[in-house]
Amino acid sequence: MQDTRFQSRNFLKEKIRSGKKCLGAWLHMGSSISAEIFAQAGFDFVIIDMEHGPHDFMTLGDQLRALRGTEVTPIVRTEWNDFVFTKRILDIGAMGIHVPYVNTRAEVEQALRSAWYPPKGIRGMARSTRAAFFGQMPFSELLNVNEKIWVMTAIETPESVRNIEEIASTPGLDGVFLGPVDLASTSGNLLNQGGPEMVGLKSQIESTCFKLGAPLATVASGMDEAEALFDKGYSMIVAMSDIVFLATHSIAAVERFTKKYR
Repeated sequence: MQDTRFQSRNFLKEKIRSGKKCLGAWLHMGSSISAEIFAQAGFDFVIIDMEHGPHDFMTLGDQLRALRGTEVTPIVRTEWNDFVFTKRILDIGAMGIHVPYVNTRAEVEQALRSAWYPPKGIRGMARSTRAAFFGQMPFSELLNVNEKIWVMTAIETPESVRNIEEIASTPGLDGVFLGPVDLASTSGNLLNQGGPEMVGLKSQIESTCFKLGAPLATVASGMDEAEALFDKGYSMIVAMSDIVFLATHSIAAVERFTKKYR
């Protein structure tokens, strides 16, 4: 009888490959409690932000444990396109990586190699990790892990937009993430994010990805914008952040109270 205890699934990959749209949320706090809340809510994926958030590897492990046993796919936004950092993220048990500031096809290929075991990649193999069930996962199952890891790179600069076709068509890349704020910043449009240059840059990314059939993701301010983006052709939308949601609603509550009672 085949032992299925260690045959993990990447539900996000399965859904995207079957043509389904997927809703996600940011985990910015470093909190296992907010991770558990989002998992119970039923998001398709979460992105744990180790680029800008206060997370370390111990808090990352806590959040991944809070998500275990659910169909929520945990993706980690890495600090940089670094194979050592990627290896540690995946060894703790993340099912995918979101790599910021990737500008060329060569950099995409570097991210892919970092996430894959040999012979396809350079990820070091160790069975003592949480991802390998602390030494219990057989090597035969470890050989199948490459196909289960989600790799997504971010388009955040004019250079990456110029190279969008070769980036989005890179074999093995699972998704492209349009980072609107960084793209506005690096293109000199931070104070004019709705201007014609930004509209043109976004349109170039969208038309290329839609033409190639490359899954396109981005962030939305809420469900109204998320629905509009899904209807436009996006495959994945991050529509909520634990820390921004808490801050926004806390401020609104205090402002409402102050206006009436102070």
